[in-house]
Amino acid sequence: MILKYEVTFDDLLDFNLYHAFNSPTLKKSLTTQRILIPVIYLGLGLLFTYIKGYKSIWFFLPAFAILSIIMVLLYPRRFKKRIKKSMIKFLKEGENTGIIGEQTLNISPENIIETNQFKETKSKWSSIQKVVKSEKSVLIYTSPVSGIIIPLRTFDSKEKTDEFIHMIDNFIKEAKQDHD
Repeated sequence: MILKYEVTFDDLLDFNLYHAFNSPTLKKSLTTQRILIPVIYLGLGLLFTYIKGYKSIWFFLPAFAILSIIMVLLYPRRFKKRIKKSMIKFLKEGENTGIIGEQTLNISPENIIETNQFKETKSKWSSIQKVVKSEKSVLIYTSPVSGIIIPLRTFDSKEKTDEFIHMIDNFIKEAKQDHD
């Protein structure tokens, strides 16, 4: 099977954002920050109450509690915006030659070959980490942090996309069984 398609900057951004937001490390960091920051705010409320010598904790604590609740609710969205903004800057800094542009994917039961005007990369199915579907692309991970990006617009329908993913999954499973 041969696929010809174009990868755009938005496709590359989608891959990087998908990877970032599905990374166990980033998820752990988000959860930690989402809990830690409100706890710090509540601690500051108690500290201010103590320092000012107020007999009741109800003076500063409600304001800091409200601030904590707002942080718990809004932090994930803010965090994602910040990551996206950083990712856009990062991708614009580097040279993306060979990643963005026309791509050809040659798929056989033995391997997958990605070709563009600058390089040709051949990967055996046993070396493929996984295949996933993001919001805008099919992503074939060739390593834990890099992969082949195939925009969903490459496929005629959702059914064709699902068939493609199923085929890739089967090639990976068969190769890993043969490899073991």
